[in-house]
Amino acid sequence: MSTSVETIKRRLKRKEAWQFNFLDELVTSAMRTMGNHLANKGPRAQCEFLLEHGWTIDEIVKEGRRVRRLIRKHNAGFMPTSSGMILHKKHKH
Repeated sequence: MSTSVETIKRRLKRKEAWQFNFLDELVTSAMRTMGNHLANKGPRAQCEFLLEHGWTIDEIVKEGRRVRRLIRKHNAGFMPTSSGMILHKKHKH
């Protein structure tokens, strides 16, 4: 594996090409693709992935509850109507 990294380093050739953040966009794109793939597989696959990568059950549950509260809080001020979502009357601006 390290020989392939050295090959990449050598083939980039330029001194500035082997600096920090040079491959960030490529890594971000790859991770986003992996995240989308896991999201399509559902919560079970996401939990298995997190457990395999060092998360504990307590951490996963805590984060899940935090996100659920944020979603409920966000949706609490809105009422569904035929024309879409409007702010609740108590929350007029």
